[in-house]
Amino acid sequence: MGAGLYLKNYRGKDGRTQLEIRVRHKKLQYVKTLDIRVHPKDWDSKNLRIKGGLPQVNAKLSDLREGMLDAWDMYEANIYTWEELIRRVNGGSKKVDVESFIEDVYKYEKTQSTYITYKNCISAYKAILGYKSIQFTDVNYSNITSAINKWRTKGLSPSSINTYVTHIGSVVNEAHRRGLAPEAFIKHKTYRQKITTRVIKTVTTEDMLNAIPRVKDIYDFQTLSLWLLQFSLRGLYVKDIAQMYKHDKLNESDYDKDRYVLHKRSKTGEPMHILYSCEPTEDILLALKNSFKITHPTKCSNTMNALELLIYDTEDVRVHKNVWDVYQKRCTKILGYSFKTARKTFESTAMLLDVSSPIRYKLLGHVDSSIKRNYLNWEWDKLSVKVDDAHKAVIDSFNTEAIWNELSTHALVTGLVTEDTLSTIHLSND
Repeated sequence: MGAGLYLKNYRGKDGRTQLEIRVRHKKLQYVKTLDIRVHPKDWDSKNLRIKGGLPQVNAKLSDLREGMLDAWDMYEANIYTWEELIRRVNGGSKKVDVESFIEDVYKYEKTQSTYITYKNCISAYKAILGYKSIQFTDVNYSNITSAINKWRTKGLSPSSINTYVTHIGSVVNEAHRRGLAPEAFIKHKTYRQKITTRVIKTVTTEDMLNAIPRVKDIYDFQTLSLWLLQFSLRGLYVKDIAQMYKHDKLNESDYDKDRYVLHKRSKTGEPMHILYSCEPTEDILLALKNSFKITHPTKCSNTMNALELLIYDTEDVRVHKNVWDVYQKRCTKILGYSFKTARKTFESTAMLLDVSSPIRYKLLGHVDSSIKRNYLNWEWDKLSVKVDDAHKAVIDSFNTEAIWNELSTHALVTGLVTEDTLSTIHLSND
């Protein structure tokens, strides 16, 4: 185990061989061939230098050797990760700038969405300050205060500014832990922006009915259908809907029983057993599945699973954005509200129906922080029935079925879809 410079196990026609970097720890292994050729008799394996070699070449080898030894010590002390070790043995500088650090660490150790979020945050910080690059020494009280004032002048919301500062602090602390930032991040009270009371935007039944005449093509039809589907599935976001087919189902092929998709909310980890066999949820699912075969033929599967709408890599942020961006933008244009309002509208409707807090928490996948969470047995069938009853009551109160009937009739009459697209015959599993 260790890191070092070695000769490759073959010679060229001129009798020389190339040098290579080798790093190994247990099952982890890394090898990189250098563009340096040497006669084996001229290689000093003890001092890692070329006997009688050019001074500049030996100076480069000396720097590589010193960096490898330092990096290995940091790795053994659990300060560097494997990725940071490899970057350093390749000659990476300790004085790495913030963006390079994010490229080296966050790109490989975090999810793609997290990596892009932090990358965009640092890019925004660099742009607002007018810097060409951001060093860790540039993340200081003076610069952060200046950035905050400029963001406020440009109209950036307090919550967005707070998020930027939090992300910047997270990056600096991670770099400090790895020995790359000189100091840990100090989050001064003056950084905190006061968030005023927000007006929660929700959608009414009238808003939905008024939007239907504005549906002019199949994409518009899919857009409103998706909003209704999100509402009917208790506020699932589009990424959750795209992944439904991967989750466990209950009574999936038994049409004499209630059918559920067993979802776990990513933000809280709370389980949500979502009833999807109530009207008009399944009809919306089937119509969307059929219409996606027209608009997204390459992303539709051949299975008969109604929950399997589109098949693509949901973790690929670029692909995911390309799939759903058209609908996100159309929703705001046609309805006047975003997809995210479906979840807020569902809970607000439940509130108006006097649904209790514990039931609402279970409906939306929120964490119940009250003492009641220690006393309620959600495995008890009678409590599960209350959750389902509340779910159905919210859908009925919003007149969801009437809205769907109006939307599907409009799409059929105007020729945007055919009767086959709106088929209500339940699809079975293959």
